[in-house]
Amino acid sequence: MRVGYSFQSMFSSKTTVENNLFDQCDGEIEIISSKSCDNIYRNNTFNNCAGFLTLRHGNRCTVDANFFLGQNKKGSGGVRIIGEDHTITNNYFADLTDGVFRITSSIPDSELKGYFQAKRCTIAFNTIVNCKGAYLELDAGINTSRRTLRPENITIANNLFLLPPDGAQLIKGQEGEGWKWMGNIAWLEVGHEFKGIRMIYPKLESLPPLRKYGYLRPAEDSPARESAEGDFPQVKTDIFGQARAGRFVVGCDQCTPAFNHPASPKDVGPSWSVDIRSQPPDNPAEEKK
Repeated sequence: MRVGYSFQSMFSSKTTVENNLFDQCDGEIEIISSKSCDNIYRNNTFNNCAGFLTLRHGNRCTVDANFFLGQNKKGSGGVRIIGEDHTITNNYFADLTDGVFRITSSIPDSELKGYFQAKRCTIAFNTIVNCKGAYLELDAGINTSRRTLRPENITIANNLFLLPPDGAQLIKGQEGEGWKWMGNIAWLEVGHEFKGIRMIYPKLESLPPLRKYGYLRPAEDSPARESAEGDFPQVKTDIFGQARAGRFVVGCDQCTPAFNHPASPKDVGPSWSVDIRSQPPDNPAEEKK
């Protein structure tokens, strides 16, 4: 899916893409290519896809309350971030193989089809579990294709990072000027220290009715509970659309009763296709009998 193109990218599109299932979308690295301003990507499920949701051109886009379920597929990834004033909040990322947040370096005085500098973007209240590649790539592509400017004034706040025991990289690259880090929780089997990231086991658990989706949320005694830092007035709900009240929980889930879940084929599509989607696939061998 492409929303705009490079020569429209500085115009406001105000397109909303929500409640969709992207299943086994392996065409190229950009599952969604956002090339305009003021778009919202919300409540979508990306299942078993080789690619990223890419904020390729344009500014002020929102990526909120999506499920990125990689199923350990080669090339599966999270969000590529290019441009200004983007907000990436309340998303759940699991079992990706090619990294999660790829914050991209830029070209000085870039033409419209090039790489504009990432500035004033907020990555907050996301949950990332059992992914590979870099969880946070701070200057993706630096010193390649004339990209010499690092992202600036990026906020990384109240995210929950659980890394797999067989190895992954929490942070790759070097930040630019004016970055802010606060309230993040991470766990590595080997000890590391990063500013603005508290290294403590988050105590996640799988509970019904979300157990069948493999979804993990903070247990009652998790250090993620009521430990968020800072003021984020734009974050009013969690991944399930439930209000965040009182002291916020770190990660995508405020840990109130859940109403939402990752989409499956029976949840999407036009109403006339419900009966078709509920039928088993055709079996040519049976037809020949």
